[in-house]
Amino acid sequence: MKPIQSGAPASSVGALAKQGDFFLAEFTMSTGVIRSAPVLVVGMDNDPLDLVVCSCTSSPARGLFDVEVQLKMPTFVRVNKIYTIGRDQLHFEIRQKATPQQFTQIMQALRTLLGI
Repeated sequence: MKPIQSGAPASSVGALAKQGDFFLAEFTMSTGVIRSAPVLVVGMDNDPLDLVVCSCTSSPARGLFDVEVQLKMPTFVRVNKIYTIGRDQLHFEIRQKATPQQFTQIMQALRTLLGI
């Protein structure tokens, strides 16, 4: 699979991505493996090319930094898995949203992780 190059103009899918949106995105893991997986947009800096996301998984929770949400299936937002990706790496928006309580829990876990 060919990696997607960041820095290209944002696709129409990613152009309007905002904090709290879930997408299926293609990104490179720290191991160098390229994968498609759900991500949650956590940044809100309005950068036209890049955005900050947390990865999501259907694997069981591993600790304090995994917050459960309901997408197509029970899913955990891995708050300690933070990536900056290009908006052009977003394939499609996942229509389900975190509840306000879940989103608050995600952002609190992120603040705890970063010590702020």
